[in-house]
Amino acid sequence: MNIVILEDEPLAAKRLEALVKSLEPQAVILAKLESVRTAAKWLNENPQPDLILMD
Repeated sequence: MNIVILEDEPLAAKRLEALVKSLEPQAVILAKLESVRTAAKWLNENPQPDLILMD
């Protein structure tokens, strides 16, 4: 499963990534993005992920 994390707090993003990997070791974190603007740009330039986690 390909996942993008949209989280503006680096520590929270790191913890979320660790949680995802502990629950689904085969998950691939494609990107950790800090804002809606960077997420929109990333999504326009890359293949769509299976899941986007955001707060």
